[in-house]
Amino acid sequence: MNLEALYELRDRLEDSAIAGLGLLGEDFRLKRAVDKIEAYTNLNPVFKQIYSMSLKLLEGSKDGSEAASQLLDTLALLDALLCTQGSLYTQDEKDSIVEIDTSLNSGEVFKQLPYSRLKPVIEAFSSQGGGRYAVISEAYKNEPEIFEDFRMKYWLIYALGDSYSEISQLAEEWLKKEDKSICPLLKRGFDAKGKKEMARRVEIIVSLAKNQENDFYRSLIEDDEASKEVREAAIYALGAEPENEEFLIGLVKTERGKCREAALSSLSCMEGEGAIKAWKQALSKKPEALSELLFNSTQSWVGELLAQAIKSRLEKLENYKNPIKKAVDKEAAEEKKKDINALENLWCASRGKAVQEIAECALRAYKFIPETVNNVLKISLLMNPDEVFFSTAKRLFEQHKDACLENVFCADLLTLSANTVYERYEEYFNKSIVNNVIAFKHNETGILNSFLRLRYDEKRKCYILGNMNFYSYGQKLERVIFENLDIRWYDVLLNYKKVDKYKGDWIRYTNSYDEVIALLYNPEYEELKAKYGSYFYKRISQRQPTPEDIRMLKRCGWKDYRGILSSLNVSKNSRTATSYYVKSLLKELPLEPQELAAELDILLEKGKGVYTSYRAAWREWSEKLKSNYKIDDVLNL
Repeated sequence: MNLEALYELRDRLEDSAIAGLGLLGEDFRLKRAVDKIEAYTNLNPVFKQIYSMSLKLLEGSKDGSEAASQLLDTLALLDALLCTQGSLYTQDEKDSIVEIDTSLNSGEVFKQLPYSRLKPVIEAFSSQGGGRYAVISEAYKNEPEIFEDFRMKYWLIYALGDSYSEISQLAEEWLKKEDKSICPLLKRGFDAKGKKEMARRVEIIVSLAKNQENDFYRSLIEDDEASKEVREAAIYALGAEPENEEFLIGLVKTERGKCREAALSSLSCMEGEGAIKAWKQALSKKPEALSELLFNSTQSWVGELLAQAIKSRLEKLENYKNPIKKAVDKEAAEEKKKDINALENLWCASRGKAVQEIAECALRAYKFIPETVNNVLKISLLMNPDEVFFSTAKRLFEQHKDACLENVFCADLLTLSANTVYERYEEYFNKSIVNNVIAFKHNETGILNSFLRLRYDEKRKCYILGNMNFYSYGQKLERVIFENLDIRWYDVLLNYKKVDKYKGDWIRYTNSYDEVIALLYNPEYEELKAKYGSYFYKRISQRQPTPEDIRMLKRCGWKDYRGILSSLNVSKNSRTATSYYVKSLLKELPLEPQELAAELDILLEKGKGVYTSYRAAWREWSEKLKSNYKIDDVLNL
């Protein structure tokens, strides 16, 4: 049977326990969940009892202790029923999956795993306190099938309201990777009076369904009780439907603050004369102040309006005396600074707009805002890979050489064969020496920065170029490169001598360059396995090993893991001398118990007199391993 209604009721009861018993009778979402259970009452007396107990909770009670007791009894009975209906598994059964149809009426089939596999993640979503983020993110990374279970969809939506913002952001990011079949679930229990949590739901729905949910967006705007956050998100969503143009023009006139800005932003996605007129009027006053609202527009008329504003600002900047002596012309210097800031805002708004007039201004703008010009071009190449941006990257490189290397290299990755790209740029790493003089003095930083943005997608079997961290302005930007990376690049990258200048997150690889190398790993290139294994094994000896290092070695089929654990720095103030860190390595190391014990004994000797409490745990683990305990039993996994 479909247990969706039971899980929903439990979720609502748990929410009520957190929110307070006094609000039970006013919770319409709880009432709706109880109503769904009524259909099950004829199936089994237990269902009938749960329904009866839930109704009493809705009716309320003058005695707070009685209500609390009733709530706990209902939850206990509900959990017991779910346990009897759920599945247990042995290790051999762990990977068995049942496929079931849900009640989303979408035809979508989700995977249903044994509940015991989901339990740690559900507890992380439903509880409070620290450590939850690590549990959730690690599960998503290492056991992604857990999140394909239909029950997890509810918990991801529940997490949109998590008090820990990092968790709610993760949930939003992952839900945006779903398809539109999840939209009914996002709309279920929607409360227009809610704030950020409900606004996130709207943002997810529009990212998945676009204009197909236009009636829903309009209904939220017409709801007098809708919060400002929900209203703003709904107005932004209107930009997905061209027929909303007249409605948006009206909102520009009637709305104030952020809601008016949302209406203007949505209007910039329209093609009609009314939209153009409204924006001409808005830009005539303070174009740079409103330019941010044009970020996501791809309309040519928007680019043309921006081009005029950019040209006007450039002409003003070019007429300043250069240089301005602050001692003499302090006011002029301040005015120039304001104009540069205004130009920067306008240029940022030009991202993705393939308008020749803007492109022709690139070299002029570079004189004043070089970093911004490069960064916006970086985003534009991914947003809209138009010839205008490719030619702009080439012109900037011809004029400013290595300072503009990154964008021209990325442009070539997106448009040229793998062989051509390699042969065009490999000289940056192969500096020849003639008569004791370096023949090439190129700076390879731009190419390396491009590799920082590149990863191999094993599912899609292609290389994907993204903006830094694959995000910009909250929008994911990525594009598949023209051809898979030339394998010769790996010899260049794996033998690069300046690795240690890239300092990174010590928890993952202790070095951001190593993380780049890991993201570029392509298992389709069989010859890379030995090279990657050698690289990471060597790197471990040069810095502190991490669990990610070991996982990488295992992916490569590496055989020698001795000496990794015992290489840890366990001196005073070492961040890797904690029992937690040592435990994280022990969990990953594919060594026999006796071998792990030997590694721990070396650590005990190295750390003599340091961190007594930690060493006591290491000694205990070593003794158990010498008695042939399995590592999971030793660490109580």
